[in-house]
Amino acid sequence: MPENKCVLLVTYDSPVGKAVKRVLANAGIPDAKIVETFEDACARINSLLPDVVITDWTNVNGAGVIEAARDKNIGNIIVIDGGLAPREELLASGINVVSKPFTPAEIIAAVRREVEKV
Repeated sequence: MPENKCVLLVTYDSPVGKAVKRVLANAGIPDAKIVETFEDACARINSLLPDVVITDWTNVNGAGVIEAARDKNIGNIIVIDGGLAPREELLASGINVVSKPFTPAEIIAAVRREVEKV
């Protein structure tokens, strides 16, 4: 992955966020930023204009994060689904969905697929 690509990870679960950031860094995806709230996600989307947005569905308003990203023409989005996201609807709209629990290989592959679209 080119070094200038930015990934924004929106998760309410700090340990998971740190683990995903570490997994991505070890896979050569070094520039993942983590935020834990919807408000912080909107601010970072506006300031960073990330190439890829990864968001939890629950506890951080995943639908709102998607809307904020799309408002900035960011279409490379991954939803982390704990079972409550409308999976088929998301997939039909072109959003990649990774189900919990996921493996490091699954999140790496999902991010790489999205980066290839940039």
